[in-house]
Amino acid sequence: MSSIHLVFGHFSDGVRGLPAEHLGQAMRILGMNPTEDQVYKHLADLGRPYIDQATFHRFIQDELTKYLEQVQAVVDYLKQYDTDNKGALSTEEVQAAIRGSELSQKKLQACWGRIRTCSKGQLDIVELATCFLELGDEAEMLEPSEAEKERASASEADSKAVKIPVVKDDVSADAEAGTTDEQCRDNPAEESASGPAAYSTMFNDVIASTNAVFRYFSQPSGVPAERLGHAMAILGMNPTEDEVKKHLAGLGGPKYIDQKMFHRFIEEELGKLIPKVQELLDYLKQFDTDGKGALSEEELQEVMRGSELSQDKVQASLRKLPRNSEGHLDIVKLSKYFLELGNSQAPQCSAADAVEADDSIPGTAKTRQDAASQVREARELSGDASSFHAIAKAADAEARYGLKDPQAFAQFLQDSDVRLVRAKYLVDLVLSKRPLPRRQEAETETFTCGGERQSALVTHEEVQNWAKRTQEAIICSISHAWETREHPDPCRHQLQQIVNHTGLYGAAFKADIWIFYDYSSLFQYERTNSHEDKSFRKAMNNMHLMYAHECTLTFRIETLTPKDVWETMMADEEAVVRVYDAGSKTLKEKPLKLLEANRIPYSQRGWCMAEIEWSSLRGVNAQHQHIDRPKDPKSETQKSDDLNGRVPMIPENFRQQMEQAKFTHRSDADAVIYLQQKIFREKVIECQHLVLEGLPAQEISALAHALPHYENLKSLTVRRFQCGEEEAASLGKALASSQAEMLEISRGIGESGRFMVKALAEALKTNRSVRDMNLEYNMIGSEGAQALAEALKINSSVRDMNLKHNMIGSEGAQARPVSDVLGSLA
Repeated sequence: MSSIHLVFGHFSDGVRGLPAEHLGQAMRILGMNPTEDQVYKHLADLGRPYIDQATFHRFIQDELTKYLEQVQAVVDYLKQYDTDNKGALSTEEVQAAIRGSELSQKKLQACWGRIRTCSKGQLDIVELATCFLELGDEAEMLEPSEAEKERASASEADSKAVKIPVVKDDVSADAEAGTTDEQCRDNPAEESASGPAAYSTMFNDVIASTNAVFRYFSQPSGVPAERLGHAMAILGMNPTEDEVKKHLAGLGGPKYIDQKMFHRFIEEELGKLIPKVQELLDYLKQFDTDGKGALSEEELQEVMRGSELSQDKVQASLRKLPRNSEGHLDIVKLSKYFLELGNSQAPQCSAADAVEADDSIPGTAKTRQDAASQVREARELSGDASSFHAIAKAADAEARYGLKDPQAFAQFLQDSDVRLVRAKYLVDLVLSKRPLPRRQEAETETFTCGGERQSALVTHEEVQNWAKRTQEAIICSISHAWETREHPDPCRHQLQQIVNHTGLYGAAFKADIWIFYDYSSLFQYERTNSHEDKSFRKAMNNMHLMYAHECTLTFRIETLTPKDVWETMMADEEAVVRVYDAGSKTLKEKPLKLLEANRIPYSQRGWCMAEIEWSSLRGVNAQHQHIDRPKDPKSETQKSDDLNGRVPMIPENFRQQMEQAKFTHRSDADAVIYLQQKIFREKVIECQHLVLEGLPAQEISALAHALPHYENLKSLTVRRFQCGEEEAASLGKALASSQAEMLEISRGIGESGRFMVKALAEALKTNRSVRDMNLEYNMIGSEGAQALAEALKINSSVRDMNLKHNMIGSEGAQARPVSDVLGSLA
């Protein structure tokens, strides 16, 4: 995930860029903590009402660079006191480093418990540097002046030195220092709601941040595995030891982590943070009645209503957050603060761990009774954290909908106010030669059908009835290209394709057909009120639901308007399209030549590629159809020409594909990559029964790559396919270790069945999971039957095998042990 791109896309108006008044909020989401004066200064320097993406990206990079330079300056200073040159300081070395500085004991202890220690109890230099930067604005505050050095005697320095507890481990450090994450927020000016360590966390798409940390910890072979936790902490993450071990196991248990692996791992981990902040931010915005980005005390109480948090606890926990001139709490800071409380590690310490803090250690004022008291306070904080976490979970749940439940899908459409379009209305448009309307205009559109006036858009009540199974309907999502910036289908080419295909469905199933077509289903530019804006953002954040839900179909239109039709309309001044005009802020009829054309092929467009992948994740790939597939005149058979089935692409391959994809807004790439990865794991891991039809050779190879990710697969069906020996062999290798118990691979085209059965015979020599096999209509002949017979001499797990219509002669049919397990022969 590239968080800078995501944040820019979140605030951008889609045309001019990020409004200047949102710069402060954008910076705060990215982990920065500018004052109002600093924001005004930045705006004055930028000198523009809107900030384009390149300027925003460059500005944030510059700010990050300044921070990294500060960190490096403090690191260089602290290295002077690292006598053993191991990158960590002992208690005595830290005391020497801060002797004579302006750091107070209270400030240092407030941050101390959060610094990671090495096995010898020493403190990591980089983490010390980031901690010290939290305590002061300038790195130079650590180093005493020359005059102070001359005046300070050894005894005076000892009396002034900050008493630092010896840290045994993370738990005792918290107990001895008497601090929690909550107590680190005593002073708003020193607030660590995100902290400088998190400053670089949210900049995970800026290569410099992860590379700088990698270089610091790296040895010739890479970052040692035992230093991964330290590196994560510097980047603003706070993993437990168990979490670090789990991460290392997920990476394959390497002793060293190379730069590519490190960057990819950090990118994936940090990419999980921005969506959570955005979801919580959207949730809190519902309570912001004046739309100024801050909540009053009354609005905050409304947020907290229903939680177990008492009024006193609310005030105690939030009074430390900075407020604006009206005394209101900034929504962005609240979002991050709630998430931090929900993820707080303080409540995890046990009483037994805490009271083990050795009160005999010099400089430690805590007694065993004090430590036990602190544990009780930590548990009280745990109550706060869980209550605040409930708020985060409420926002999180609001944006998460199941991909199987029809009622969850209907709820999403209602929550985000996405409207479906009646297919019968599209017929009316075709007959009257009108293009699809924008969502804002579609809301008032009606048409006559069967002598009755109907609305063009399906109501939310109707969708709810569909979810309850009291109303029959088929929901189809259209995947298509936008042929101009102002209107996706000005020549009505896509409209005709949709009507042609949905007409067949309506006649076959005698049910209403409801269409999702983004231009008419989602509020389009220019969105003029908060409801339209919120509806659009929420829909885009969950767009995968329209294409991956098990209760929907996807109709894919890959062709653009034919060249002759396009050129004819370009030359016709009277052939106009009604579109929104940003200059006059009204609808205007314009000829095609005045619209901004986009003739990039469907297959090269990022959003189209994403919709293909999301649609391919359904359990039955027949729910994803290419409805305008031209017939290939060179195709030998109609059967091979109809092979347009798709298999889910693994996230690593999808990421590489997205690097070449075309996006109107490049920042969209990060969103679709994140969503595809998230949905792939959710759908594939849960999938128990996979049915794939009409697979060409390249999709057989894709299935071989994806199959190992189907961890809970019980049955696999592949019907109508084409492949060569190479593709068959790759799938055979994947099936050798598959856990599926039922396997159907049938109706291979041409020689495909023979190649596949040969590969399956090899797989059966090691596979012990398959019980039942259906290999009908593969034309494997006696040779194929003999190959299976040899495999079954080794494999004793297969109980039944269907070899109907395979042209097996008597020699193949009598081959044992095939004859012992055949369901039937032909």
